[in-house]
Amino acid sequence: MVRLKDMKIRTKLSVLIVIAVAGLLAFGALTFSTLNTVEINGPMYQKTALYKAAYNDVSPPALYLQPARLLFYLMSDAQNASDLEADINQLKKVDQDFEDAKNSYLKDIPDEKIKGLIANKVYPAGREYLDMGEKQFIPMLKNGDNKKAVDFLTGEARSKFLVHQAGVDELQTALDAQNKSEEKAASDTIHSRTVVMFSLGLTIIAIVVLCGWLIIRGITGPLKQTVDLLELVADGNLTSRLNLNSKDELGQMAEALNHTIEKIGAAL
Repeated sequence: MVRLKDMKIRTKLSVLIVIAVAGLLAFGALTFSTLNTVEINGPMYQKTALYKAAYNDVSPPALYLQPARLLFYLMSDAQNASDLEADINQLKKVDQDFEDAKNSYLKDIPDEKIKGLIANKVYPAGREYLDMGEKQFIPMLKNGDNKKAVDFLTGEARSKFLVHQAGVDELQTALDAQNKSEEKAASDTIHSRTVVMFSLGLTIIAIVVLCGWLIIRGITGPLKQTVDLLELVADGNLTSRLNLNSKDELGQMAEALNHTIEKIGAAL
């Protein structure tokens, strides 16, 4: 097995270039594989979206007051004051979640159209629906007027809920369109960045190979000339000289060697 120190300089530098190019190719392959895995509609995205959809299917919505509507119907069928109070307490949580969701989305969502739908359609009708239930429907139940409460729930309150529901439907349509737009933008960005990274990688490899070849040529050429000159000197030829125009260490060595040969010739 040839040891590294026994290899010629050209071979050593060539090995170094091959290692650098192989490393860049491996890095590029790993990067490309990672981008394909996590890209929009890729395997990891699909899995995350699936779990997110499953969670949304079992988790009560905060901006859509369907849970509140269900609680109102449960209240109308409550068997005793304790059950009614339990439903009222649960309604308070729904109310708080509704307010928190509204405040959070209006603060964090950048799209003005989405924010406008929440602030001007979904929230106002929903707030009125909750207020009607808390200030009119529940007092009717507590006073024992269940029939009037049910009539109110299926009449005036239902009309307000339908307005709220229409706002939610419009918001869902807008959100779906916005999500598709964001997904397309993200997918296009990943694609364009991948092309740029691939092109940059090829450019870097080409530069490494070119620079390596120039460096090898710049080192091994002068060294070969030096070896040839020293062999001539060993045979007694003191008239030959190295002609290197570089100012690096090889050029300095050539100048020193030429000077040494001149001194030897003068001494002889």
